[in-house]
Amino acid sequence: MSKHQNSLKQQKQARSYDKVVPQRRRLTWGVYGIQVLGPVKVPTHALDTWVRIIGRRLKKKGRVLLSVHPDKVPVSRKALGVRMGKGKGPIAFYVTRIHTGDVVFQITGVSKAEAQDACALIYAKFPVPIRFVYKTDAFTWGWDT
Repeated sequence: MSKHQNSLKQQKQARSYDKVVPQRRRLTWGVYGIQVLGPVKVPTHALDTWVRIIGRRLKKKGRVLLSVHPDKVPVSRKALGVRMGKGKGPIAFYVTRIHTGDVVFQITGVSKAEAQDACALIYAKFPVPIRFVYKTDAFTWGWDT
């Protein structure tokens, strides 16, 4: 017996117990990056805004890669002025879970000073502490707090 389309629309997403992915913890594509120092749930529009802020500062000199996928957890909201009851509201936006130590943004094609300058713009806008990380050679990488 299969569920109907209407019952699936209101169904809450199952909780995922995904293990720590080591690829999200290191710089795989870029030379510079931003690492998160605490767990956080970030809406999709915030991630898009931060990528746009970094891209504007780099002015087409470098490339920015978003290392997390922003379509993880749907969040539903009822409209303002709607009374209690009558079921669950529609999906308003999506949220992604970012774990401690994940590298959220990776930057390549610019100097270290330009990358730090671009990343400094979102330090105050991020909901948890972050740090600037960089590759020093092929095997080790450092960070500036």
